[in-house]
Amino acid sequence: MQVNTMRVKSREGAAFNESDFQLIRKKMNTLEQTLPSNAIEKLAKEIVARLAERRGTEASIREALSADQINELVDVLLRQDADEAKTYIQHKLSDGLPLDRLYCGLLAGAAEELGRRWDDDRISFLEVSMATGAIYAIMRGLAPLFEVSEKRASREAVFASLPDQQHTLGVIMAADMFRKSGWTIDLKVGLSHSALLNACMSTGHVVIGVSSCNSDVLVSLTRIIIALRLARPDIYIMVAGGIVDLKPDILEVSGADSAAGEIDEALSILNAEVDRLDGVTSAD
Repeated sequence: MQVNTMRVKSREGAAFNESDFQLIRKKMNTLEQTLPSNAIEKLAKEIVARLAERRGTEASIREALSADQINELVDVLLRQDADEAKTYIQHKLSDGLPLDRLYCGLLAGAAEELGRRWDDDRISFLEVSMATGAIYAIMRGLAPLFEVSEKRASREAVFASLPDQQHTLGVIMAADMFRKSGWTIDLKVGLSHSALLNACMSTGHVVIGVSSCNSDVLVSLTRIIIALRLARPDIYIMVAGGIVDLKPDILEVSGADSAAGEIDEALSILNAEVDRLDGVTSAD
């Protein structure tokens, strides 16, 4: 899969987002309590696979960190205290570890090592699911440190149906309505998980709209959102379609930035978000 180069220049004045960290930590705990173990296993494997992929593309960063450094973080993660792991990472930042080495080297390396230990039956499913959940929450907390893309203020977006969804009329109609309102929409329907992720990343757009009319797709939805977040920390994700009415808590458990059941509502939310980001980018 093509992996875009991640913008890792630290933003002046930005700081670790504690509220996002706690929010994602809570969401991951909710998922672990509500989804069956095979679904949680898919999410854990997604985190490990995407970070291993990221680490594999950054040879110099991979070689710059020792196995001892990575194993030290793994030991912290396996103590199953997300706050301790967060503090450990914050100390590394304070000590001057560059963000690219922290993200693509240390955290990605820890995820890869967790995957190896899991495959070798050296750690349990519970251990790896809690550890990878903590990694994901930490990465969401790190998101404000990444440089804002110069495209953030543009009215461009990817609209996509969830992987292997058969009912795509709603997202097609939404794309048409947005285009009439001046948006450039790159429509993706009928794709597998990997193909959709690759397509979303290759466009460079930072607004992603994911649509479904079914309520039984939480695993598929959360999996694609996690994959997108790990590949591009700066993206904005909206969940749309009938799933929003069928599952009122979809925003709380999916990890998306916003949710809209109707096209007019989605247009209003995304227009307001672009206006807000335009102000942020202009101020920078």
